[in-house]
Amino acid sequence: QKGRNEVHNGGFETLTAVKDPTKGAKEDCGDTHAPHPNPLPAHGERAQCSNRAMLTILFDGVAYGMLLFVLACGLAITLGLMNFVNLAHGAFAMAGGYVTVLAMSKLGLPFLACLPLAFLVAALLGMILEPTLYRRLYGKSHFDQVLFSIGLAFMAVATVDFFMGSTQQNIR
Repeated sequence: QKGRNEVHNGGFETLTAVKDPTKGAKEDCGDTHAPHPNPLPAHGERAQCSNRAMLTILFDGVAYGMLLFVLACGLAITLGLMNFVNLAHGAFAMAGGYVTVLAMSKLGLPFLACLPLAFLVAALLGMILEPTLYRRLYGKSHFDQVLFSIGLAFMAVATVDFFMGSTQQNIR
């Protein structure tokens, strides 16, 4: 059909886009107004769409950078203060993220109400795992600590994948 673009990925055919030349640029930028009569956007509309996309990309990049900074600080603190190499601290962040997603989608709680719940569940998980698993490795070599914590991280990811699935979870 005219206007269809198909991508072949490993034997799977995926429909990626269906372009309608009667729809204008405003709809392509996310506006829900009626289609623009001119299929080519005016210069100002193109700049507005470009600015909005650039601000979205900038905001997403800063938010992701802040998340990586917090995770890196967690790694630096556990290594520096406790002399313990814990590479599984990302699993605790993942647990907090899934608690947030589940509380928002299943319980209908707002995002800001889910954050303290996510912190508490991740802290409770740490309080359970520290005396049962981590305490035995405090006197061991760094190599043993790395192997254990990477194994724990792999097990946490596999467990979440088993129960939640490997698809992206949407927040509504």
